Amino acid sequence: MHIAGSTSLVYIIRNGTRAIAELRDVLLGDKPPAFDPPAPFTPLDAALNPSQQEMRSVSPFAQDVAIIHGPPGTGKTTTVVEVIRQRAAR
Repeated sequence: MHIAGSTSLVYIIRNGTRAIAELRDVLLGDKPPAFDPPAPFTPLDAALNPSQQEMRSVSPFAQDVAIIHGPPGTGKTTTVVEVIRQRAAR
């Protein structure tokens, strides 16, 4: 599912059942997720820890979905904020 500068939700709304089926296939592992080519990364938040910085190699380039998980207090929200800021800057 190539989204080309839009969000997954907008893509699903515009493309209906086909888009939901494509997302389902990615989430269930029937289709590999798609990623944009990596771009140079400069953290916008200098306080990111190593595992948060590792997500920068995946999340900002995911065309379908990226999952960030972990126990409470491990910085998931900080990571999501960084991903959003990186996407907004592109």
